[in-house]
Amino acid sequence: LQLLFQLIIDYLSDFNFTPAVFEMITEQLKKTYFNILIKPETLAKDMRLLILEHGRWSMIHKYQTLLSGLSIQALSSFVKAFKSQLFVEGLVQGNFTS
Repeated sequence: LQLLFQLIIDYLSDFNFTPAVFEMITEQLKKTYFNILIKPETLAKDMRLLILEHGRWSMIHKYQTLLSGLSIQALSSFVKAFKSQLFVEGLVQGNFTS
């Protein structure tokens, strides 16, 4: 499990992307969030979950963030800082040896 976990973390921390892919994904997310926001029942569900869950980002906030201009530099700095701020906590029960 340790090797599998290390492979997953290394893959996530070595995340690479091109500006074209970044733009394509942000445009797709804008369309998705807009479609969610124009449906009253989905918007009501999102607002209910926003009230119930601490630290949740609403669809409105996500959409506004995309419209304000999410930058490639911000994503790059997040990817670089990801591995340095990562920690793992686990619980092992039962018959387990080192």
